[in-house]
Amino acid sequence: LDTGGTPEGFAAAYRQITADGVDLVIGPLLKEELAVLQSSVPASVPTLALNFLETSTASIPQVFQFGIDPADEIRQLASDAHHAGRMRAVILADAAPRSRHLAEDFAQRWRASGGVVIDTLYLGDLNDYRLTLERTMLLDSSRERSETLGRLLGLELEIEPRRRADVELIVMVAEPAAARSIRAMLPFLYAGDIPVEGISLSNGGGTNRENDLDLENLRFVDMPWF
Repeated sequence: LDTGGTPEGFAAAYRQITADGVDLVIGPLLKEELAVLQSSVPASVPTLALNFLETSTASIPQVFQFGIDPADEIRQLASDAHHAGRMRAVILADAAPRSRHLAEDFAQRWRASGGVVIDTLYLGDLNDYRLTLERTMLLDSSRERSETLGRLLGLELEIEPRRRADVELIVMVAEPAAARSIRAMLPFLYAGDIPVEGISLSNGGGTNRENDLDLENLRFVDMPWF
């Protein structure tokens, strides 16, 4: 149903379809249209908005509000991680424009809430990405210290490198194939014990359990299913 993209057009269209006897209205509604249901046109049938009003905490009778925008998931992820007390994060993303935009959005919200972004890495060549992530985790510095110690002692030491200990959270913002590749390399970089959180962008929604094994222990914020 065409509302004309204006609050007035939405109000007229909503009155018309409810007068015609519909039992359920499903959006997505614009925020301006949703505000109409709060102010001037009370909802007369159950209305699934697929959006929400940010400026009001009051519920609207018969209106079910939740967002389906990935930016809403980013907001929720940042809020959840902040309340969990994790303040120092590394952001791992693929190079797709949408992923970059969402990663930048998270970083901005994270810093605004007092969090620290240690590094943000965008996936290009997988081998280069691994080397860059090794440097971010300070594994190269750990190896250099071991080699220096071995030279001083005159011994050939076999020492397992240690990653930096101040990374409290890894935030994944990547499409399914890239997410599987990124997640799978973390244990090999001694980062398999760091909490990894993402959004529904990383969930392909398929039933191939073999592929999904690479996403094991990835906790992601997902939009509601209905």
